[in-house]
Amino acid sequence: MISIQPVTQLTPDQLNAVQALVSVCNAADNLDLKINPEMLAQRPGNVTDDFLAVVDETIVGYLGLYGFGRDEIEVSGMVHPEFRRQGIFSALFARARVKSAERGIERMLLICPASSAAGHAWVEQTEARYTFSEHLMVLRQIPPARELPEGLAIRQISAADVPVVAQLLADGFEMPRERAEQSLTLELSNPKRGHRLISDHEEPVGVIGVDTQDEGAYIYGFVVSPARRGQGIGRAALQHTVRELAREGIRPIQLEVEATNERALELYTSSGFVITSAYDYYALPLS
Repeated sequence: MISIQPVTQLTPDQLNAVQALVSVCNAADNLDLKINPEMLAQRPGNVTDDFLAVVDETIVGYLGLYGFGRDEIEVSGMVHPEFRRQGIFSALFARARVKSAERGIERMLLICPASSAAGHAWVEQTEARYTFSEHLMVLRQIPPARELPEGLAIRQISAADVPVVAQLLADGFEMPRERAEQSLTLELSNPKRGHRLISDHEEPVGVIGVDTQDEGAYIYGFVVSPARRGQGIGRAALQHTVRELAREGIRPIQLEVEATNERALELYTSSGFVITSAYDYYALPLS
C-alpha cells in the first residue's frame, strides 16, 4: 500500500532516506537531479514543502517545492526505479499542486533534467508548457589571483542593507521588492546562506549570494546594477568570491545560468566554470 505523506519538516532519518533515493535515481538514470538535500535540511518548517511516497515504511518517492520569494514555486522530485509506472509521481504532484494553490502560488515551475526521457514524457501529459532551460556549471579552474580594482569592496550584508539589496535584486531579476526583502531577512538568520554587497567607492552596485553547503558552495542571486554593467565589476566580484571560497577549501563551487544568457555564460566560462548538466523548466499556471 502506497501512502502519500505531506511534511512540513523532514526528520534526519527522512533526509537521509531522500538523499539515498537521489543517489539511486541518479545512478540508474545517469542524471544529476535537482533536489538539493542541503536546502531541505534548512526548511523553515512553517509550510508544507515536502511530499513523501512511502511503502512499508520505506520512502520510494519524493517531491519538493522550492520557493524563492516570488509568486511561483519550483518543483522537483523522483521515484525509485523499482516503483515507477504505478502513478506515484502523479499522486505526489497532485498533493503538491493543491498545497501550492492554497498558498496563493500563481504558477509552478516543473524542473526536468534535459537528458531525462521519462521526465519529459511525464511533463508532456500535464498542461505545463516549456519556458526556459538552465545550465549547471562547476568551477574547474580557479581564476588567477589579483587584487580587487581600487574602490571596489565586497562584504556580507546586514539588516541595514536589506532595502538597498532588495532593490538591486528587484531590478536585476524583475521580482517584487517586498518579496526580495522577505527572502533577505530570512537569510540573515542562516549562517550558511547569504548575500554579499558589492560597492564601488561606497556606492552599492551589485550583490552576490553564496550558499555554503557541507559538500561545497553554490553561487546565486548574482547581479550588477544595469547602469554599471560592462565595467568589469561583475567579473572582479565573481572571481574574488570564488577565490576566497577555494582558499577556504570549499569545493565544488557551482552556479546555474539560463541557457540563452550568452553574456553570463561567457563570464562564467572565462572565470573557470564548465557546464556539467542542463535542466528544462515547464510553467504550469495555478490561477
